[in-house]
Amino acid sequence: ENMLNQDLIEKEYPQRAEIAYFNTSAIALPPVSVKKAVKGYIDALSDTFCHNAATFHNEILEGGRKELAKLLDCSPDEIAFTSNTCDGITQFAQAFPFKAGDSVVVSAQEYPSNLYPWLSLERKGVEIRIVDSEKGGKLLPETLIAACDKSTRVVSVAGTFFCNGYRMDLKHLSDLCHAMGIFLVTDTIQELGRIRLIPEELGIDFLANGGHKCLLGLKGTGFLYCSRKLLPMLIPVTACHQSTEKWHRPPKERHYSELLWKKTAGRFESGNPNYIGICSLTEGVRLINQLDIREIETHVLNLENMLLERLETAGLHPSHHEKTTERSGIVFLNLPEGADEKELDTLLASHQIYATVREGYVRISLHFFNTEEHIARVAGVLDQFFKSF
Repeated sequence: ENMLNQDLIEKEYPQRAEIAYFNTSAIALPPVSVKKAVKGYIDALSDTFCHNAATFHNEILEGGRKELAKLLDCSPDEIAFTSNTCDGITQFAQAFPFKAGDSVVVSAQEYPSNLYPWLSLERKGVEIRIVDSEKGGKLLPETLIAACDKSTRVVSVAGTFFCNGYRMDLKHLSDLCHAMGIFLVTDTIQELGRIRLIPEELGIDFLANGGHKCLLGLKGTGFLYCSRKLLPMLIPVTACHQSTEKWHRPPKERHYSELLWKKTAGRFESGNPNYIGICSLTEGVRLINQLDIREIETHVLNLENMLLERLETAGLHPSHHEKTTERSGIVFLNLPEGADEKELDTLLASHQIYATVREGYVRISLHFFNTEEHIARVAGVLDQFFKSF
């Protein structure tokens, strides 16, 4: 039974009876509360003539960390704000004490934000090992671990692959990593907000996440999670007074080694962050928390199963993963040979359906605001399109 608060969803997405939005894996459709928060930020500064602006901005950060900590069931001290996923991964890659001869293992299915920051370490003499997926787009933890040896310091992998929706067994992977003294880093942007993910339960040491997809915030904002045990090892490569326990006007430090780093993940925050973006992210996460991530996950996976069944019944053959634990609320369908992507995109839009159509496939990305009617609508339009070939 669907236990989601439908009244709240209708209030946040009054257009959902008309619009079937399936493009969350690309960019979030902002709920009403996020739109209000963005406008509210500007209004608050204008209405108060920026009086007590420092306190106002500190409260924004504290409130955001608390909502994220609630979602992740962690301490607010383990959260730091970033610009995006790539920013978070780069922070880790440059802060970790790698030395020449070390290795990092990543998958071949990563978005550039979880590949390029690692490749930059080649300049330090670090070897980057890229592991191909198995048939069907799966990548078992054992396959990643097979590429590791005594030189491997880190395994970094997306929790869910953007290119096929496969969800990694992060708990099993972390157990294997930790048995070898390897840290697990993950990019969770394609699942966090629609799939329950608790870093401590899964053994994740560090994660990076952009805020503009499943978490319903704006582009240009994100966050990182860093476990307490890992934090002392990481010395950021960027710093300002926000990164340190105390500072003076003007600064008295004369060497980088003299900086008194915060004992929290806040050491990764330097300079002024994207406060208006953080307001949007906080409200998106607050809505997810209000709805309950467990209920969201159940709803999303039920809709995915329903969509797969409808497509299969219509004679279409979506790419999918047999185990529910490998699914993420993302369905892929390869287009017929000779199909015009723009034609399909236009056809979908004419039925007020919005999805990702590119590179020979259509990607249907689900979230809590999607309904059974949405599923029936998109399945019907895709059936119509495919039968024209």
